[in-house]
Amino acid sequence: MSFRTLSKLFLISLLIIISPSVFAEAAFDGVNAQLGIGFANLGSENNWSNYGNYKYGEKGTLGNISLGYSHRLENQFNMAANVFYAFGSDKSGGRPDDYNTIYKTNDIWGTVFEPGYYFSQNTLGFLKLGYARASSDFSDSRTSSDYGSSDGFLYGLGFKQNLKDHFYIGVETYQIDFSRSDSIYNSRYGNTSNKPSVTYGGVSLGYNFGSNHTLETDKNNDSGRFNGINAQLGLGFSEKSSQFNYPNGAPDRFDLSDKGVLSNLSLGYSYNLNNQFNIAANLFYTLGSNHAGEWRSGGYKWEVKDVWGVSVEPGYYFTNSALGYFKVGYARASSKSITTGSWAGDNSDFGTSDGFLYGIGFKQLLTNNIYIGVETYQIDFSKSKTVLSEGGYYTNNKPAVTYGGLMIGYRF
Repeated sequence: MSFRTLSKLFLISLLIIISPSVFAEAAFDGVNAQLGIGFANLGSENNWSNYGNYKYGEKGTLGNISLGYSHRLENQFNMAANVFYAFGSDKSGGRPDDYNTIYKTNDIWGTVFEPGYYFSQNTLGFLKLGYARASSDFSDSRTSSDYGSSDGFLYGLGFKQNLKDHFYIGVETYQIDFSRSDSIYNSRYGNTSNKPSVTYGGVSLGYNFGSNHTLETDKNNDSGRFNGINAQLGLGFSEKSSQFNYPNGAPDRFDLSDKGVLSNLSLGYSYNLNNQFNIAANLFYTLGSNHAGEWRSGGYKWEVKDVWGVSVEPGYYFTNSALGYFKVGYARASSKSITTGSWAGDNSDFGTSDGFLYGIGFKQLLTNNIYIGVETYQIDFSKSKTVLSEGGYYTNNKPAVTYGGLMIGYRF
């Protein structure tokens, strides 16, 4: 799909959502420009005709810029569309110590529809559904392959909070699942193709070119509405990664990852400070997909599981019912590699690794006790202890988790 075609689709989408009431007094109505920054995991699921399938990946930082249009519909619903371009880290895994083998994913752009709902005049929650495109390539010290462009489906969710003087901030998270590229021929390794992916979570700052909607808070004496004990259930998409090493002899590192679905359970406590700031803490445990990379068509598979931890959440009340917050904390996970087929008999159990968790979120009260929200985080674990595999090789592993999803909670 060419940029010209994408531009036509975007203009058509604007015509669909614009109505005669285009100048209605809604906080996010009109043309907007947005800048975002956050953490990401870029994946490469590639195939070599002579060697099989591989699932590589690597953590990084992404920024994004977008230009869009938003219009409030009836009954507090909203429809928006935007064109975006992402920039920043482009490495998507590989085997950097083995002939400097590196995969890259870059030139990520697309168009997105954002059906949303106004929880208050200044707070908008939304889903993200759209088309994206990216290019990917492979290189090592001996050869290279350009996979060209892959089309992808983008899905995600977020919240926006109006501030003042046309500005707003937000939290959003998404995953892009790209199609497999065309198969191309590499003179050294045979036919090859690649299937990129992107998992992203971050914060955004936007400017609305429409009417100036200054934030009018609904704050009153009913402050600290999230105060007390709470229980929370989350469900979302994730990318678990493994940085697998052979530390002895000639260095050999594998940067791998795999997409999946994660849910998490948490129990916490929240307390309001001076009617505006908030501090919270919780204990959490995740369950779901454990896959964290693959080599030689599953001959080697990596798993990251039993992820749990504690986090502290300093936050800010934008209104009595809308709370934005950062997440910082400690986490722990176990990891291992599993061998099958002709590679069987070389399993490694790496034990547990400690990790640092960082992220952001937004919560919106629905009733006095029930709330929903969006949360995204990344956990960067330490390198595991070095162990002796069943095949007699010394190995270690450095896991990571990138997550974004929806939450529903109950305040006691």
